[in-house]
Amino acid sequence: MFNYLIDSSNKILDLNASNNKFSGRSPHESARSLNEVCECCFKDLAVMFCQQCTKLLCLKCDKQMHDIPLNRHHQRIPASEVEHLKNFCFTHSLPIKYYCNSCEEPICDKCQILGPHNNKLHKISSVNESFQEKFNFINSQIHNVLEGKGQILVENIGYVEQNLYEIKTEKTRLENELRVDYTGKFESIR
Repeated sequence: MFNYLIDSSNKILDLNASNNKFSGRSPHESARSLNEVCECCFKDLAVMFCQQCTKLLCLKCDKQMHDIPLNRHHQRIPASEVEHLKNFCFTHSLPIKYYCNSCEEPICDKCQILGPHNNKLHKISSVNESFQEKFNFINSQIHNVLEGKGQILVENIGYVEQNLYEIKTEKTRLENELRVDYTGKFESIR
């Protein structure tokens, strides 16, 4: 297991040090408290978050992914700091206010004005509007599926009740037939 963590291009942190920028906890302890699994290997606990890859990574995957010269410049932060960054744009570090429905990604003011989302081909709405729209869509899909299943269930209950009625009718007919047969046999013995 690796004992050091690259915090920036020129700073290496000792994972075993208790007095570091992880609020007095090692990245391993921070990851355990988040219970987040590495998004590459899906085995080990994530201790780093790459802002360019937008992935939570364990130390092994972080090292493998960022040893490649193309990825060495990626900014990575401890996984424990990701929670409070979820509401900020990774590109501009500004609060997320909008959602690009065309790209299906949250964006900030700068993304909308300067970024690729500043043309009429992109449908932009507020985060709340997009959330409500997606919630309503998912809710209607669930409702439609459940409604269809409910109708099938009602039909099947009808079939079961019909079969039960036929079974009871046949049972009564057989009991009467046996009673008549039994009575006839009993009378013939006397």
